[in-house]
Amino acid sequence: RGERDTAIMASATLEENIALLKDIIRTQNDLIKKYINPDLSKVPRQIVLFTEVEKFYYGDENTPGLIDDPEMEGITVVFSDNNYGYTRTLPAERMRNHEGGYGMYYHVDMHGGAYSYEWIGSTYLPRIWDQLTTTYDFGVRNIWVVNVGDLVSQELEVSYIMKLAYDIEAFGASKPNNAPVFVRNWVQHIFGGYFAQDELAKIEEIIWGYSLINERCKHEIMNERVYHPVHFNEARDLYELAHKVMALCDEILNICPEEIYTAFYELIYYPAYGTANLHRTWIVSQWNKFYANQNRNTTNLLNEEIDEGIEADEQLIEDFHELADGKFYGHALSEHFGFRFWNDSNNQKPTQLYIYPASKQRTLVSKKDEDWFFDGREYTVRERTINDFLRPEVNEVTIEISCGSKIETEYSIEIDVPWLTASKYIGSTRLTDEVVLQINRDLIKDDEQVATVIIKDAKKDREDCCVTLHFPAVNAGYINEIVKICGVNNKDELAGMFLAGDGYVAMEAGHYNSLKEGASAYLQTLSPYGRTGSGLKMYPNIFDGIDAPVDELPVAEYIFISTEDREYEAEFVFAPSLPVNDSNSQCFGIKINDSDVTKVDTVKDPTRPIFNSIQWMEDNRKNAKIITTKISGKKGINSLKYIQINPNLILERIVLWEAGVPKKESYLGPTESFRL
Repeated sequence: RGERDTAIMASATLEENIALLKDIIRTQNDLIKKYINPDLSKVPRQIVLFTEVEKFYYGDENTPGLIDDPEMEGITVVFSDNNYGYTRTLPAERMRNHEGGYGMYYHVDMHGGAYSYEWIGSTYLPRIWDQLTTTYDFGVRNIWVVNVGDLVSQELEVSYIMKLAYDIEAFGASKPNNAPVFVRNWVQHIFGGYFAQDELAKIEEIIWGYSLINERCKHEIMNERVYHPVHFNEARDLYELAHKVMALCDEILNICPEEIYTAFYELIYYPAYGTANLHRTWIVSQWNKFYANQNRNTTNLLNEEIDEGIEADEQLIEDFHELADGKFYGHALSEHFGFRFWNDSNNQKPTQLYIYPASKQRTLVSKKDEDWFFDGREYTVRERTINDFLRPEVNEVTIEISCGSKIETEYSIEIDVPWLTASKYIGSTRLTDEVVLQINRDLIKDDEQVATVIIKDAKKDREDCCVTLHFPAVNAGYINEIVKICGVNNKDELAGMFLAGDGYVAMEAGHYNSLKEGASAYLQTLSPYGRTGSGLKMYPNIFDGIDAPVDELPVAEYIFISTEDREYEAEFVFAPSLPVNDSNSQCFGIKINDSDVTKVDTVKDPTRPIFNSIQWMEDNRKNAKIITTKISGKKGINSLKYIQINPNLILERIVLWEAGVPKKESYLGPTESFRL
């Protein structure tokens, strides 16, 4: 390729560039025969098809590319991934007998667009296994090149890739879900002589904790707008996971023997603590903006935690550079907070908002996982209906009562039914109190299925100084109603089925009700995998069902129950993998109940290559490819069949949103639905 990663002759035609490359290869072959060995088959030769030159290999319908040039005989052709750990072009069946074979150039570090990731190793081991075993099965077996950047902090990823390359029979596609076994052995090999077994297990937990954080969002992509601050508790869950990783890091470091201290700090503590601290700091920054909008007094306290996070990051870098008498100095100088461009140009660490408390008393009432709030204004009616208890698995709801003024908030709580209780009924706070409402469904009578909770300002007796919350609920007999709706004899017949509720049905890929093998392929659950825990992929990797009869393709069936006839917007969430076939398409099929199979393409604009497209940028930024379509559900039991057609497609979850119901904004999507 040309200077600064461009095509060789940027302004030339496709034909001119191909002609130049053919001349270069012919000239090199002649020089090798003349000065090295007249028998070219004795001399290893390779050509690496980076983004800028791959089109010259294939050519087009009017211009033959390098692919069939006699001068290419015996040269190893090295393909490259999509820059983010997912393969793109792989050898079609007609190409697999190429003398010289094939290779893969694979990124676990990237300096370039659409975004860079180069501070700490962040490529998920299950993804590495999935994609590199796919390349191997497609005949890419001669050379694997790994773009590592700094080897420091990439040792885990490189070790795993080397293990795959060294013993593909033991770690390849026939041995799915082996990454946890590798990690256990890797930890035992390095630290086994220095820690007890329960401590080694905690080191494994650290690795999987920070790896999952990175799989969901890399350091350089993370900011205060990625996760929703409260919806589905996704920010809270990340915050708690980050704190757990940091606490485990400190626990093990405090008991770490001196002779293994450097290894533990460099291999485990630095990448794990750095990752967890960065993400929790961004979450706190997000809450800072969110609560500032409500004028909560807790806003200013969050600024202290942001400062702590920035200081902890700077101290981590300083300690790392002093480790082992400065052995690693310079390796931690990458910027990693707040990229606003593909690189660190103009990056920015979290900013902070401060609020000034109101002079008059102000009581704020909100639900912990919702973005609405009542701000205690007088002369207004403040009522809200909360539907959480219509889901039979939800047994508690948390209400937040906050102070937004200089005057302490004092409140009282009244509930009009015996089946709903509060963790406290009287309280006061200058910050925020959490009140947990718990339900006892056995006490709910059929004519008492709505509770009213009144939260009063204890300093004011007027009725316009209170908030009224209504809680409709289902009682212990609700499942019996579901049994009737479904027309079955008892609830055992509904085992494993998902129940629609709160406007959606969410189902993880690995939680299917049944699998059916195809005539030549099958579906395999990958776990751990992806952003939410599991994936579903078709094997053998090289099977392509584009020309196969639908009834011969592998099928996963998901069964859900609806209490009404409904239209849904269906979201199919995939890993952001790319087509590896000749056409620019990557398809799956869906069948709802007795309907015909609908074929859906995951390439949104098949008129152009997905690589370097807007979709490629968006999918890799959120590490998910989300495809939407419309489906119709009926009252009672519904069957949704997922049929995989093209290879290298990994389903992670399915979310059905009820038409006409506003979707709650979120990054990871809703929590999984109740499963009977």
